[in-house]
Amino acid sequence: HEPSRVMIVDDDVVAGHYTQAVLEKAGMVVHLVDDVMNLLDALDAFVPDLFLLDLHMPGGTGVEMARVIRQDDRYAGIPMLFLSGEEETSRQAEALVAGAAGFVQKPARGSVLVPLARAMTRRSRRLRGVASRDPVSGLFNHSYVKLQLGREIDRARREQGRLTYVVFAIDHFSALNAMHGYAVGDTVLRYLAATVTARTRRTDACGRLDGGRFGLVLPNAAPAQAESLLRDIRATLADFEVREGEGAGGLTISCGLADFPTFDAPRAMSQAAEAALQTAREGGGDRVIRGK
Repeated sequence: HEPSRVMIVDDDVVAGHYTQAVLEKAGMVVHLVDDVMNLLDALDAFVPDLFLLDLHMPGGTGVEMARVIRQDDRYAGIPMLFLSGEEETSRQAEALVAGAAGFVQKPARGSVLVPLARAMTRRSRRLRGVASRDPVSGLFNHSYVKLQLGREIDRARREQGRLTYVVFAIDHFSALNAMHGYAVGDTVLRYLAATVTARTRRTDACGRLDGGRFGLVLPNAAPAQAESLLRDIRATLADFEVREGEGAGGLTISCGLADFPTFDAPRAMSQAAEAALQTAREGGGDRVIRGK
């Protein structure tokens, strides 16, 4: 099983390292943020299953940090626990409104914190699994793809592995919907989803980002492997008839890809893949471009 991933936000370095040591001893992967000014950079580099936030920090309260985190859709469903000796009910209520799932007395005892963190991680993953599917294609949705990209970049960094991220789009999908109707467009989406699913591994994650645009996370895959996979997918799509007997010429896709370690953060990798996709489209579509 994938170990629980916890982000601690605590300006008290001694207390933060103590909590980190407790959780790491239990086999969890922990990232400590001891300066709130570094929170946004930390969120870009590490995607947790659980947040532990100190309620009182000089650079901003835990409640303020919770509001910052909740502004990013990737973290909307990730639970938060507050570390504090706070007993004032009004402050606790404010934290609950900001998204807190509960409070843990500081310093946190391992006998309390470890089972609680594990239980919340399991529940969080189950709920995200239920809510992570696109209703039309059956693939993952945009939020899950971004979440998984962050996880796999972190794994590749730890294990010094490879990772390729692909953003691809059905060429002229808007025109297809306008000409044949949305029911046909939905059929195309489902066919593409089935084609990709049949050719990818269980460890890969493909999701619909929006419209006819998709993201594909390929752990332990170099760009050349991704390009080989895309050739296979594109060849299968080329045989698809939008309407049977009309000889519509099949489907084509434009693809942009970016790899780790060339790009070592989710935002940089996404931007590189999106830019490569745009280059592919501007070049006439039906091609694969590597990000630079």
